[in-house]
This record gives sequence, C-alpha cells and structure tokens, in this order.
Amino acid sequence: MESKQNSDCSNEGTTLGRRKMLILYGSETGNSEESASDVERMARRLRFQTLLEEMNDVELTDLLRYSLVVFVVSTTGQGDLPKNARKFWKNLLRKRLPPNCLRQVKFTTFGLGDSSYYQFNWAARKLHKRLEQLGAVEFLPRGEADERHEDG
Repeated sequence: MESKQNSDCSNEGTTLGRRKMLILYGSETGNSEESASDVERMARRLRFQTLLEEMNDVELTDLLRYSLVVFVVSTTGQGDLPKNARKFWKNLLRKRLPPNCLRQVKFTTFGLGDSSYYQFNWAARKLHKRLEQLGAVEFLPRGEADERHEDG
C-alpha cells in the first residue's frame, strides 16, 4: 500500500499545519482499508492534512506527531487483529511501555465485524482498551459496524 499524504497547505505555521490526522487500518479483505479511505476523504474536506497507512507500517512514536489518530480495524478468526495490524498490536503489548506513554494521543477506533460471531468487533475493542491503558484519550466514542445490519 502506497502511503497517501495531503500536503496542499501552503503555510505549515497556520492552524491547518497543526490539523494533522493519521488514519490507520487493519484489514484482511479490504473492507477496513476502504472505510479508512472514506474517513480520509472526509478529513481532507475538513481541511486536515492526512496520512493513510496500514497499522504495521507505523511505529508508536509516529502517533505523537498527529493531532488526531483514527484506527479502522476488522476482526478476524477468533477475535484477532488482521495480519497487517499484528506487528503494531504486539508493540502496544510490550511490558516495558510506560503507562502514560500515549497521553498526548487523541484517538478513536472504528471496528468492522459480523454480529453472528461471539467475538464481534473484539479487535477494535481490544485495541481501544489498550490505547486507553497507555494514556491515549478518546476524542470520539468507538464505532462498530455490523455486516449483518440491514444496510450492510
């Protein structure tokens, strides 16, 4: 996946220069990637500089450079994160991480799942909880999509 960056701001010192959103996705079939792309388009319309990436392609310290971070993640298997998010997840689980290492991060999560499974949206729920344990602050309540919903 080629990273996409919006750099149409001519003056980095303005308010727009501080309106930076990182949109990360974890996807097996492409649904989360597509939803993350939708979020990116909306954020650009709201004049955010955006970067859209697979979760595995960023380091935890990268999160600190953005005013907002949005995670879009599907649940796979038995409540697991997709392959392109597992390295990032393992980094979040490191025992040596200080409890407030992500206190500067404002985030939200959006999960994609199927409510016919017991582990419905577990990946997004686990991710959300771990980010809060590390001091990150939710700026918007977690969202959950259900493939079984009448609107699909």
